[in-house]
Amino acid sequence: FQYVLAAATSIATKLNEETLTYLNQGQSYEIKLKKLGDLSAYRGKILK
Repeated sequence: FQYVLAAATSIATKLNEETLTYLNQGQSYEIKLKKLGDLSAYRGKILK
């Protein structure tokens, strides 16, 4: 599976630096879940 957290990226970044994302406590964020590959071997099983 691939999980993606949908959160806004900070616009206050310096040149040649990676972008930052800040998470605020108490705020809700969307999590997208994407199935990758064949999962038929796991059908009907509980995964932890």
